Amino acid sequence: MLQSPGAVVALLSLLNLVNYVDRYVLASVLPRVKAELFLSDTESGWLQTAFLVGYLVASPVFAILANKVPRRVLLAVGILVFGIATMASGYVHSFAALLVLRGIVGVGEASYASLAPTFIDENVAPGARGRSLAAFFVMAPVGAALGFVLGSQIEARFGWRQSFFATGLPAVLLAITSLALPEPPRVNRGLERSIVADFRELLAQPVYRLNAAAYTAFTFCIGGFSYWAPTFAARELGASLAKASSSFGASAGIGGLIGSIIGGIAYDRLQKKAKDARPDLRVGLELCAYTTLAATPLVLAAFVFSSPGLFFALVTPAMILLFTSNAPVNAVILRSAPEALRPQAMGVTIAVIHLFGDLWSPPLVGFISDRTGSLRAGCAVFPVALVIAGVFWLRAVQVSRGLNVESAALK
Repeated sequence: MLQSPGAVVALLSLLNLVNYVDRYVLASVLPRVKAELFLSDTESGWLQTAFLVGYLVASPVFAILANKVPRRVLLAVGILVFGIATMASGYVHSFAALLVLRGIVGVGEASYASLAPTFIDENVAPGARGRSLAAFFVMAPVGAALGFVLGSQIEARFGWRQSFFATGLPAVLLAITSLALPEPPRVNRGLERSIVADFRELLAQPVYRLNAAAYTAFTFCIGGFSYWAPTFAARELGASLAKASSSFGASAGIGGLIGSIIGGIAYDRLQKKAKDARPDLRVGLELCAYTTLAATPLVLAAFVFSSPGLFFALVTPAMILLFTSNAPVNAVILRSAPEALRPQAMGVTIAVIHLFGDLWSPPLVGFISDRTGSLRAGCAVFPVALVIAGVFWLRAVQVSRGLNVESAALK
């Protein structure tokens, strides 16, 4: 059993890396899958939606089970499921079969995404939570980058099916390691409390609601952008698929790595300097709002210009700014919820951001592309979503300042 908080964070971060490699391998080889299975852009977009349907449906279920079943067991089962389903994707010969398997991948990943941050929140000291969450969430862009690079390079040498085999196997092998995590203590919620009452209490938190709304619009952009960017670079800008996937993976990975580190460090340091009663909320929300709005013109410019080099050059700083939100937004999710409801807060947030966010962006972009004959036109929805996210986060900042006044009055 792992005892050190650093070891817990390291293990969870490694598993998160594998999680995101599996998640983005399809995007790296999408044009090849599309050609062999005779898919339209709309159908290609629905493959990502199938993943998210499984993901969002299962997330609240795992959050509920967290109070009844050992969390490390739920993590192990989820990791095993998404690893096996990813490998099985390499055997498909129809759109329907791949659609079903992508949904199963989503179910498996839901257990991990819902529960892993709660292990960090409950095993790491308050002054180090931002950095620890940054170390965990930085594996999202790094894993996505590896998914793009490994998937495209394996496809170029051995075919797209082998990409799924190679990226799913590590998850299967690593599933057992999650059983070494220390089981967090259960918070007594009282026998009179129901699941419905828990969710009502959670949704009654104003900062939680606004943060979830902003995160939904943000996820709409990030999910669709990541899914279609390699195809956009190959089709609209003339890059080869291998170069498009590898270059986007490298740009997004480097940008995401730097941004996540900056966000975690900034969140911890700004909290220490703050004089208000609830800097854990205000600082996190301000970081999310300002960096997202700053990234918006870069995302817009990336899809306006017609140069592959300029596209990838703009992606890197855009991802730095966008992924600065990684640690702060998840810290706000946890800290804006009552202690006993933090697993539910993660599960419900994951369900909401995908149900109303990137569940729709990949097929919407594909639909616009099919109707207009231009993938560029479909990608125009991304900067609009970022503006909406920034506005919601700014409103949440205002509300959090009101909470600071209330907290100070109680002292």
